[in-house]
Amino acid sequence: MGLNYKEIEVIIDRDDDDKCALVFPEINNTRINLADSRVDDIEKLFNNLFSWIIDNSMLIKLFTRDETKDLYNEVTLEMIDQLNAEIKQSENDFYAIIEIMRDNPGE
Repeated sequence: MGLNYKEIEVIIDRDDDDKCALVFPEINNTRINLADSRVDDIEKLFNNLFSWIIDNSMLIKLFTRDETKDLYNEVTLEMIDQLNAEIKQSENDFYAIIEIMRDNPGE
């Protein structure tokens, strides 16, 4: 039992107005606006991550190549660590869901 992992890059998109977003290009180009306190973006990210894992029958390991030493980088690294831990912790659940989907296609 077990699923393979795919490494997926998270990009920190800083603009000139001191706004910043996390971009997940391979996960439906999902964006998390770090300057917004609403949870809509986070909810969308979780839904898109879940769908990607189920659709591809693979788990995700997120990473960033961003090396800028600022608050956005620190927040991003913490978020990536937390998401990776939650995905790993849920591995057995994802495996079970994927098996059910394989056994019952189209339902």
